[in-house]
Amino acid sequence: MKAHIKKYKNEYVSIGILMTATLTILIFLFRLWEITPSVPIQYDGCDDMGILVNAKMLATQTWNLSCDRLGAPYGTQFYDFTVNMFHNFDLIVLKIFVLITGSPGIAVNLEYFSTFFLVAAISYMVMRELKITNWIAVCGTLIFTFMPYIVMRGILHIVLTEYYFVPLSILLCFWIYEREDILVFNNEFFKNKRNWFIILFIILIANNGIAYYPFFTCFLLLVTAISKILKTKDFRVLLKSGVAIIGIVVFMMIDLIPAFIFNLQNGANKEAIVRQGISLCEVYALKLIQLFIPVDDHNWPLFRVVMSKYNNNSYYINENMSSYLGIIGICGFLLLIVILFVKKDGKINGRLSFLAEMNIALVLLGMVGGFSAIFAVLISNEIRAYNRISIFIAYVCILAVAFVINSIYKKYNKKFIVIIGVLVTLFCIWEQFPTSYIPKYNDNYINYYSDANFVAAIEDSVKEGAMIYQMPYHEYPEGNPVNNMADYQLFVGYVHSDKLRWSFGSIKGRDGSDWNNTAYSQLTTEDTVAYLENSGFSGIYIDRRAYTEEELERLERQLETVTGCTPMYSDNGNLSFFKLKEASE
Repeated sequence: MKAHIKKYKNEYVSIGILMTATLTILIFLFRLWEITPSVPIQYDGCDDMGILVNAKMLATQTWNLSCDRLGAPYGTQFYDFTVNMFHNFDLIVLKIFVLITGSPGIAVNLEYFSTFFLVAAISYMVMRELKITNWIAVCGTLIFTFMPYIVMRGILHIVLTEYYFVPLSILLCFWIYEREDILVFNNEFFKNKRNWFIILFIILIANNGIAYYPFFTCFLLLVTAISKILKTKDFRVLLKSGVAIIGIVVFMMIDLIPAFIFNLQNGANKEAIVRQGISLCEVYALKLIQLFIPVDDHNWPLFRVVMSKYNNNSYYINENMSSYLGIIGICGFLLLIVILFVKKDGKINGRLSFLAEMNIALVLLGMVGGFSAIFAVLISNEIRAYNRISIFIAYVCILAVAFVINSIYKKYNKKFIVIIGVLVTLFCIWEQFPTSYIPKYNDNYINYYSDANFVAAIEDSVKEGAMIYQMPYHEYPEGNPVNNMADYQLFVGYVHSDKLRWSFGSIKGRDGSDWNNTAYSQLTTEDTVAYLENSGFSGIYIDRRAYTEEELERLERQLETVTGCTPMYSDNGNLSFFKLKEASE
């Protein structure tokens, strides 16, 4: 044991420094002294509700593929929403946090903040495997850990925020590119520990990033094979890359087995997820300039002016704003472009050359009108938001800078380089951090507990297991906002309830969604109330943000007249509730 500690002392010290630095930076950048642990750091009724709903399901049942307390009276089966099946590792982590805390809100916060530590740990290990000096690996990792990508997407896109396996994808490519002893199928296969790691990498990559990260990884594996073949004429690398690609695809297909069985039993549902076709590949493509344009609330006024000048005079400004590489990433990107035109020799130059090839390939795949458009036209447009490839580009570029600094560090004044490196790292983290994305802790607290208290009052007014009909009828998933009601705001009832069943959440194209639409859209208010009472519903819940002032006044007046019930209102005025006559008796 003493020999082990002595041998790996520097590693343990470096990892301790890395984890401490990550925690310290998190505390100060996110002002964590203001947080209420049980309140999610995002609570806007958009995609952030998805992770809360998952946490709630994992707290009250085994898994998240069905729920009898959503989509009343039918219940909801999520098998048509296949995105839920491509981030199983993240769900396992969330399940652990739910079991430990017993609170969906705390579990969601822990899920998000734990991502920083997982990214840091995996990135550091990958850099060390690539023989980058400890302190350089720590600095490079911290910059990658606090990319604008992870902050701007936050809980809203947490399945993409959790990019901790991106470094494993790059390492897998390096191993296939450089090593002759891996993925050699002979009697020694399982004696090589790296083959075991590759199998683990493949499983993890396949279960993270909702198909995007596995897809980008497979593309890089193809690039790796082409690069090696062109340089060495050794076609065996094609088999190695092919095996890795097939492995990722196979494990993704295994993830889809429950959906496949469900569709065999119930028929396919083409209405569940409807995309707008090839055009979305252009709308959500990577824009080269956004790799260089600072985040929208940059700490330097001059940079804000540059950003505004572009954003106010351009098209398709959306989630691709999170593509900014930061100063180190930009330096690495420019370096790799130059490397494409420079003679290569030696191992370091060889690695930089390989990174340069990966970098340009990623850009050509993701950019507007790039290989992504060709893929969408000829093969599939299901992969639509190619700007998400930017986090792969970021790691490749940061890794390139790390290789260069590592080479310089071995030749010159070490102490001076270390001091400069640490200062530059801290500056770069500050420079690339988008301060306007600091959670609105107080607003979240007010709205979260207003909703919680309101739903608790509903539970107290009806019997356990009662069904609550929610207005307006809203398609799920991706029904889009209605006036001031966000797309998934109607999940509020389920998130804060332990005893009731809620009508929202039926997958469109299935019977439950059709039933709910009929109850709301095709009947008069009087007939709707009678229809719901006869179907066993105990009350009507209204998200008042979905209506204009006139519509809301008319609807609530009619409901009060028909039900004979005085409505309940949430503290923030966003919600109202009418008990049905049967429930009142």
